[in-house]
Amino acid sequence: LNEVCQPWLRPTMEYLLDSHFHQGLFFQSVFHTGLNPYLTAQVARVLIKLEDPRALKLMSALSDAASPTVTWPEAINPRTQGGCMGDGDHGWAAAEFCNVLRQIVISEQSSELILFAGVPSEWLQSGCVTSIHSAPTFFGRITASLEADARGVTARWNLEPWIGEDRKSTRLNSSHA
Repeated sequence: LNEVCQPWLRPTMEYLLDSHFHQGLFFQSVFHTGLNPYLTAQVARVLIKLEDPRALKLMSALSDAASPTVTWPEAINPRTQGGCMGDGDHGWAAAEFCNVLRQIVISEQSSELILFAGVPSEWLQSGCVTSIHSAPTFFGRITASLEADARGVTARWNLEPWIGEDRKSTRLNSSHA
């Protein structure tokens, strides 16, 4: 993380988590009054960056609040659990959910592509496969997978650099290797 962010980022996250969350989701009481899926996802992204396991609890709460078609209203009424403001199928919320999932599997830092840094241990149980296909990154398109079986976990990846792009460093998160 950027040195400028270090002193205030964790205390800010603690304040938000302690003061502005209800039923596992960010509660916005000012304008979009209700539980806010896209702001919850944005907080989860910061927690992933901080390597804070509470990010996965937020993702679980988001998943639980999703409709059967994996969409969310712009704001959710905490009593009825229905939409109470804005778009019924809020594209921003769906995009932020996808961004969190992507960040769990791949992230870009400076000249390095980091794979699987946010993958929880539950995703590494025998029989589980975590993968991403042809995902655009700053370095090119990446296809990567983690496949768990009784013998352990196998990581595979293929990076197709953009035309004219030099190969950059690709790192598998060591806590899962």
